[in-house]
Amino acid sequence: MFSLVSKLLGHRSLDLEPTDMDVVPCSVNDMLADGMIITYGLFIPARLEVGKLRDSLQEVVTKKLPRAGARLAYRDGQYEFHVPHRYTSGIQPYELSSTSFDGPFPSTKYNMPPQLSSENTEPTIVPMVQMSLFRGPGTRSSTAEYLVPNTPCVQVYIAVYEDATLIGMTAPHVAFDAFGVKTLFAAWCHALSGPLDSLPDMPRDYKPLVQLGRDFAVQNSGQPSLGLRGWFALSPFGTLRWILAHCRRALREGKEQQRLLFVPLSWLTQRKEECIQEVKIGDFNDWVGSNDVLLAYIAHLVYGQRRDNIPVHLHVPINLRSLLTTELHAPYLHNAIISVAIPPQSACTFGSRPLSALALHIRHALNAFTADLPALRYDMGALNTRTANGRPLLFPCVPGGESLTISNWRSIKMNELDFSGAVVHASDATRARPSFVIGHSQHGAVAPLRGIGIVCSEDERGVWVKLTLGKRVWERIAAAGLTAPSL
Repeated sequence: MFSLVSKLLGHRSLDLEPTDMDVVPCSVNDMLADGMIITYGLFIPARLEVGKLRDSLQEVVTKKLPRAGARLAYRDGQYEFHVPHRYTSGIQPYELSSTSFDGPFPSTKYNMPPQLSSENTEPTIVPMVQMSLFRGPGTRSSTAEYLVPNTPCVQVYIAVYEDATLIGMTAPHVAFDAFGVKTLFAAWCHALSGPLDSLPDMPRDYKPLVQLGRDFAVQNSGQPSLGLRGWFALSPFGTLRWILAHCRRALREGKEQQRLLFVPLSWLTQRKEECIQEVKIGDFNDWVGSNDVLLAYIAHLVYGQRRDNIPVHLHVPINLRSLLTTELHAPYLHNAIISVAIPPQSACTFGSRPLSALALHIRHALNAFTADLPALRYDMGALNTRTANGRPLLFPCVPGGESLTISNWRSIKMNELDFSGAVVHASDATRARPSFVIGHSQHGAVAPLRGIGIVCSEDERGVWVKLTLGKRVWERIAAAGLTAPSL
């Protein structure tokens, strides 16, 4: 779907290969995320020193993760990363700006971290936080802005208060997935606390997924498969039907709106235990985890009030780094995720089936997908035989269907990042971890975002999920009784 956006927009091409930069081709996995600019926001309840943050990040990029300083380029019909050989005052590895404010962070004014009653034990919906707090002046919001020559992919904005520090990193999704951002941030924290000698580096010319495609082309003859199970390559007529159906859905559901869903860990644990007991009644060898139950609950929340038979395709992105360990053996910043397509169900079944049945449906699909590593290597190789510009148009559901994509960051553990090496006051060292994490695609993004959720933050109380749905969908959810209680 997102590749359709870039094909329609087009980009101005560079003429010559740069002589002062390494050129690394983008993989097709990277370009499937074209058109999206993501801001990752961390709220840290401690005052940090900007100078230390700046110096340590530069050390990480120049010594260990040079691809974090790459420029995105479009040349000869291909997308590429251009990695400078060296950095100067005119060639910076990233852009970093900061603002210092007098006094404490006005958490009540901005409701961040989102405030909940200590007695709240049920899932709760609250308004979306203001992402402008994590974006400084001049923060870019389109791929075209990043294609301007000598424009770093990474922009960092730091807002410092007496009792808190907000760190925002904005970059094109082409250059980073969430796991790659965690890799960069973890190295940043490592540099704050000591030498980088023990930290593995990402080679400047490391391109494991592109190499998978090249190996596939050598080993296989004939036309490769599209390489993404559960996604649909449509005919021109089918593409038109899909677009028209999506437009009708937008009109039916109303304007996209974003909200935060809070799910208490105590509630999630109880639901998981109940689901496990119900699952074992059917097959003693079956099991579900808390993530399966969480994903099932989100899907039930969105579709539980529906009574129609429109097919709903649930997608769950997973991390290839933990599966293709031979190919992805070094730190990798770019896109190494793949979406697992859960077999579709009619919208009406989400409200009629038990939560345990839906959680088990998700678990079976994930197990089947991750168990067949040869098929996964084949798919990634076949997909990456295509050039980044010649990638197929792929859609997440059939024409007339709907899709719900839920990215789960719980395994990334962003909230465990430790910035204590940059605290201004030593007494704040124990509070130098993010108490709230959020990821957000820019307003005005050309790609539709409805039906996308991110499990983005977790603390000792519960998990936070950012959901983008139509206005009338939120109204149906509210009518079902899930509204924010008074604080």
